[in-house]
Amino acid sequence: MEELECVIYVDFDADRKELIDHLASWLAVTPENIGITTDILEIDVLTNDDNNFGEAHDKRDDIYLTYPMVLDIGPTDEDVRKDDVVGSLARLLELLWTEGYPAVAECEFQELLPHSGSGMRHQIVH
Repeated sequence: MEELECVIYVDFDADRKELIDHLASWLAVTPENIGITTDILEIDVLTNDDNNFGEAHDKRDDIYLTYPMVLDIGPTDEDVRKDDVVGSLARLLELLWTEGYPAVAECEFQELLPHSGSGMRHQIVH
């Protein structure tokens, strides 16, 4: 069975609880302690402890690794179809980008996502 997990790095400078609340509001679900759950996705919102803010990044392609928030995402159930996961992730990325938050997805199927999961990679709006 193909891995349907995905990580999305988000340039969101407020605290983790605020991002959880935003996601819950945008996706019309109830916020939970560590994240949110939709019909298709479980989304854990984590701080990026490996962000290396102090290190110089000489390659712009990896700047997203410094984003302060990480969404650790997987299907709610093993029976969820890949197309549904991809569609839900695409909508989530589009929401983040529309709201002005640079976000980059890393997963085995990121080429199926809008802009291969890397829209707004180089737009730092903060």
